[in-house]
Amino acid sequence: MRLQVTQSQQQADLLQQQQQQQQQQQQQQQQQQQQQQQQQEHYPHHQHLMLACVAVLAPSGALVPGDGSLCAAMHLALMAY
Repeated sequence: MRLQVTQSQQQADLLQQQQQQQQQQQQQQQQQQQQQQQQQEHYPHHQHLMLACVAVLAPSGALVPGDGSLCAAMHLALMAY
């Protein structure tokens, strides 16, 4: 009998942990969504600028994914606004 009790207790604990993790994930997602909304409101041209940077830099070879040049270009473009 004791074994069954501990097993069901473990399952209950696991369920609680899973629920807590889900709640934490939901909270994190909500925070991320809020941050994204703030960024979009702050930089309405953000998407257009990014596309423009890619269109300008990619053909010239100045843009190599992962070397940070896109980030630098984005930053400069955003600072100009």
